[in-house]
Amino acid sequence: MIFRAFDFQADASTIASFYEQEWKIPAGPTLQNLSSNNVILQLVLIHENEIIATGGLYHKVGIHQEGNFTQDHPWLALMYVQPIYRGKGIGAQLLEELEKRARKQGFEKVCLFTRDQQGFYQRSKWILEEKLTLKDQPIFLMHKYLK
Repeated sequence: MIFRAFDFQADASTIASFYEQEWKIPAGPTLQNLSSNNVILQLVLIHENEIIATGGLYHKVGIHQEGNFTQDHPWLALMYVQPIYRGKGIGAQLLEELEKRARKQGFEKVCLFTRDQQGFYQRSKWILEEKLTLKDQPIFLMHKYLK
């Protein structure tokens, strides 16, 4: 398995289909987000010439549309592992690689929000900052200081 930088031409439609299947996010907004200046970094994890996981760092994420979030830190977002590869440490490897690359770019803190994966992030030393309810759904805001 190898990590590589996201390539819009080669990868965008695959990633958009992941998000549409998993979270019912239409392809259009995902493709727009992936092609915007909002992206700091997007990685894909390749196994046998197939994208099996992806994730990135962004200046802003969807939660910014819902409230007044002014953190001056990048946001971890669009983390996805194909279902057949879950529970095998792939997500943890991807998370570790994104943290490493954020650190190399000089970021000291990274934020994220999740609806249901706070346990996964807490196992990787992410700190629960706040629990919110948006659109009748729980949202967990988390952060991690990169050393």
